[in-house]
Amino acid sequence: MMFWIISTGLSAVVAAFFLAVMRAQSAQPDTTAPALLIYTQQLQEVEKDVAKGLLAAEEADRLKIEISRRILALDATSPAQTRRDTPASLALTAGLITVILLGGTFLMYREYGAPGYENLSQKQRIANAQRSLETRPSLEEFAAAIPAQPEVFAPSADYTDLVKKLRKTVADRPEDLEGHVLLANVEAGLQNFAAAAEAQQSVLKLKGEAADVSDFFDHAELLILSVQGYVAPEAEAILRDILKQEPTHEGATYYIGLMMAQNDRPDQAFRLWRALLEKGPADAPWITPIRDQIEEVAVYAGINDYVLPDVDQAAATAQLAGPTQSDIDAAGDLSADERMMMIEGMVAQLAERLGAEGGSSAEWARLIGALSVLGRIDEAQEIWREAQLVFADSAMDLETLQRTAEEIGLIQ
Repeated sequence: MMFWIISTGLSAVVAAFFLAVMRAQSAQPDTTAPALLIYTQQLQEVEKDVAKGLLAAEEADRLKIEISRRILALDATSPAQTRRDTPASLALTAGLITVILLGGTFLMYREYGAPGYENLSQKQRIANAQRSLETRPSLEEFAAAIPAQPEVFAPSADYTDLVKKLRKTVADRPEDLEGHVLLANVEAGLQNFAAAAEAQQSVLKLKGEAADVSDFFDHAELLILSVQGYVAPEAEAILRDILKQEPTHEGATYYIGLMMAQNDRPDQAFRLWRALLEKGPADAPWITPIRDQIEEVAVYAGINDYVLPDVDQAAATAQLAGPTQSDIDAAGDLSADERMMMIEGMVAQLAERLGAEGGSSAEWARLIGALSVLGRIDEAQEIWREAQLVFADSAMDLETLQRTAEEIGLIQ
């Protein structure tokens, strides 16, 4: 309400100013009138002198031309005073100005402002943010409110069959720890994050006290990914427990910052993210999302002079897809052929993504290493050559790739 009172008052002041200016201009005397009267009298005197024979015709014509020239010059330099503004026209003009100002203010506020939003002190906004944080939707509530995610298909029908078999095997053998570990990785690779989170929860249950911080972080991250990046209270509780054990855990710190950004505390998000960004390393998986968001967060936090620091690499490494050694070991319950097909499917996923979307040097190195483990040395050599072309302008990336190539014997 106060906003509209101030807007109306300012508009009235501006309209009154314009009205006063127009009245002053309207009231100005016509300063050219005396001079025009003199020139008119001079023309009359010339006519009288001609009639009395006191002035020759040629001289009279010359004087008339000169007087007329002066009258024209006077008319050109005088303001237009022939139309006088009436009180009614002045009031109408002032009213139009007021309507335009108020209308323009309303339209701009509706487009860029927040109608109905109270004037809040910083203390009140912080209190509101805390209330929003405490009353935000649970994981289940938020998941029910967002649209269903499109299904991500496996790279082949055989791989799909193997995934189905793995799901059935794990369901039939609920105490199989390695099966749940593999299922969590496979479901995450297929972007079935809710299913992956469920499998990871079973991993935590089966490991019991042997579960470490990384196991809990994986579970929290899968919960967050399952609801499109929303940090639900369930995920927050896990992250808080992680930070109690490891106060400097970067992944948990990043997601706590994301939660703060989602709940109107950009100042807290900026503080946490800036520290992570300055700490590095540049290839940490949280660096790229921080760089993508921190400038906007800084503006919302009232920090308008923040400059994003340069990095040695063009893009930070994303979390790597593809089979790890733990994935390969966890596939031990399948037959040799099925295990090989499962691993090859995961390698095919990674290769397809790198070919279509590109990726970091670490991802290319993982693909080269995975092909080597499968005995597909020729393909590993081909990917090694292609990766050298992709990262030809980055000595750091080439060093990462070369180290992998040397480890698996591609470089003697």
